[in-house]
Amino acid sequence: MNRGLVASARKKLLRRGRALLRGAHGRPDALGQLGESEVAELREIHAALERIERGIFGRCESCQAAVEEDRLEHLPWERHCGPCRGEELLADSGSSDRAIA
Repeated sequence: MNRGLVASARKKLLRRGRALLRGAHGRPDALGQLGESEVAELREIHAALERIERGIFGRCESCQAAVEEDRLEHLPWERHCGPCRGEELLADSGSSDRAIA
């Protein structure tokens, strides 16, 4: 994995995490002030930072292939490569189709 990309992703992740927490106005119960989507994003950020520390950042959690670098530049907490993301989306849409039918 490109070291520059990992360093850049780490900075972006930390910056975004701080911004989310600042949005909660720095209160002691800051997480209680965040919405569900913000808490989920913080969890993704934390998980991505852990992957960086473990040396597995940029590897797909499903197949272990490399996640596209351009994708990681824009969404540094991405967990899956393109093909696995596609399969995940198909599985999600398939289950919702079955629920409607």
